Order: sequence, then C-alpha cells, then structure tokens
Amino acid sequence: MPKKFDQEAKDRVVRLVEDRILVESISTQEACKIVAAKLGALWHAARQWTQARSTRSACCGINA
Repeated sequence: MPKKFDQEAKDRVVRLVEDRILVESISTQEACKIVAAKLGALWHAARQWTQARSTRSACCGINA
C-alpha cells in the first residue's frame, strides 16, 4: 500500500527538489529521483507535486 504524505511533507519535497535543481543545475526529473529516494516517496509523485506548485505559481502569481 502506498504511503500517504500530508501537505507539509509534500511541500518539503518540493522545496528540496527546487533547491537541488538550483544548486546542482540538474533536471527536474533527476532532482525528483534523488530527493524522493531519500524520503521514501516515488519520484513520479515528487515530480507531480513540483509541477503542481509551478503551475499554481505561474497561473496565480503565487510564490508558495
């Protein structure tokens, strides 16, 4: 059965992915694979959470 992540955990994953992209200049996919493996999440889920935040930020002008 898949793990359930609360919103705080998802936000943490997204922050870590974004930080890894900036610091190491790697792709979103690679950053998601690295971060997700360390936190016990699927990299596909990490990518979806990251893309959802990017979409929310772009359409609504939110920096969250």
